[in-house]
Amino acid sequence: LAFGVYDGEHFEVLEGSEIDMNRKCHSSTFEKQRQTALNNGDIVKVEDKYKLTVSVSFSSPSSAAMFVLGGSTNGWTEWKDKDGKTLDELFRK
Repeated sequence: LAFGVYDGEHFEVLEGSEIDMNRKCHSSTFEKQRQTALNNGDIVKVEDKYKLTVSVSFSSPSSAAMFVLGGSTNGWTEWKDKDGKTLDELFRK
């Protein structure tokens, strides 16, 4: 469960968002960013979940989704608004 804001250029994953640390990112850059955030307290373990303690900005929705979910992810289809519409539907169609 993660929340974010997209302004058409940048995607910000908001403080309090859950980060799936069980899946490694396919990108070594994002995996290193996640491990650094965990080591410096920007991601903390709360019970059995990892949560952001700060908001983190990314250059694209897919970068943000990879950071949150791990693996290789299409942020244009993963991120949805409260009505279930994807970013692809909201910004590209």
